[in-house]
Amino acid sequence: MYGVLIVDDEPMICEGLKLIVQWTQYGFGDIRIAYDGEAALTVIEEQKPHLLITDIHMPKMDGVELLQQIRKLELDMRVIVLSGYGDFEYVRAMAVLGIENYLLKPINEAELNATVQNVSKRLMKEQELKVRTLLDINLIKANIINRWIYGTIGESELEDRAEFLNLNMKSTYYQPCIMKVLGEDAGKNIQLKNDVYKICNPILSTFKDCYYTQNYEGDTIVVFCYEELENNQNNSAVVINQCFHETEKHLYTKLYVLLGETVTNYWSVGKSFRTAHGNGLYIDMVPENIAETDELRKGREGNQSPFSMHLAQYVLDNYSKDLSLKTLAVHFKGNAAYIGQCFKRDIGKPFSDYLKGVRIEKAKELLVNRNYSAKEVAGRVGFQNVTYFCAIFKKETGMSPVEYKKYFIRSKAL
Repeated sequence: MYGVLIVDDEPMICEGLKLIVQWTQYGFGDIRIAYDGEAALTVIEEQKPHLLITDIHMPKMDGVELLQQIRKLELDMRVIVLSGYGDFEYVRAMAVLGIENYLLKPINEAELNATVQNVSKRLMKEQELKVRTLLDINLIKANIINRWIYGTIGESELEDRAEFLNLNMKSTYYQPCIMKVLGEDAGKNIQLKNDVYKICNPILSTFKDCYYTQNYEGDTIVVFCYEELENNQNNSAVVINQCFHETEKHLYTKLYVLLGETVTNYWSVGKSFRTAHGNGLYIDMVPENIAETDELRKGREGNQSPFSMHLAQYVLDNYSKDLSLKTLAVHFKGNAAYIGQCFKRDIGKPFSDYLKGVRIEKAKELLVNRNYSAKEVAGRVGFQNVTYFCAIFKKETGMSPVEYKKYFIRSKAL
């Protein structure tokens, strides 16, 4: 609703103007009154109403001076002037400063209503234009962030667009990442991804310097900008983990993050992101209070094999299959013991724990979002024995699959 301020040194006129206009019908709701120009200016500075209806002759500050003060404040306010015969020099002075109309006293009710209605129409059109312009800018910004993070924009174009969109190209460090929904079915749910972004959006906005949007598949993508590394990386970890917690709390959905390495040039963001996206690692909690953690460093040092991260991604894509170090050794034509040693060194946990973690998280999702029995869930996430699955599930969550499902069904109903 738009705000209105009525200013006249005669209280009966102010009260009458409140009554004769169909304010609500024209979109006006907050109607205030002042009896002199100084009091009106105070209200204007505090409330910034959209429409001012003012008399010319008032104590302390007349209508001309009041309008001059408003224009000095550069407020986008519509003004209707109430005048008497012989006030035309004053009206002319106010017209130069910009007014919607001037009405002679006694006020014609129909003319006043028509003027207020026209003001309302102009305000609505301008608001629609502002919203449309903002949407256009947001679309351009989303497109530029996508092209930047996927490395499909030229350096000179990025610099030009960055200035227009107020993107920081002078940070000391940059780190891209993508937050994805765990599970093959969930990963295809565009509405779910949109809901995830709605939750993450206000959380990411709390980080001092980061740029985020959705990619063309609906996943949330982010570029964090750091002036100095350790504290800023810790802060970004806090933000990402908060996105995880809030998504699971409100959507009963688990996220995982693919983090690119930290780079010192904005044009290297695309390369860093391609490496992260291709060598995906399931991280359900980004370590905090450590600048360069083991999990984030894996695959970046020359003496560590990127194979482990390919293997981690393979698990994310194939958790429902019969997976073990032996079967993977056959699939990848390697030695099971050596693969296991490399995986634990590079990922920071044994392969069996990693596989179990992925399967349990997917089982949680299926139990909450699908009408599957524990036996059906066990088979869909790769457990051949339902009794073993229930035992592992209770050990990891503190509840049996049936208890977990009932608990979250009750939570959704509250």
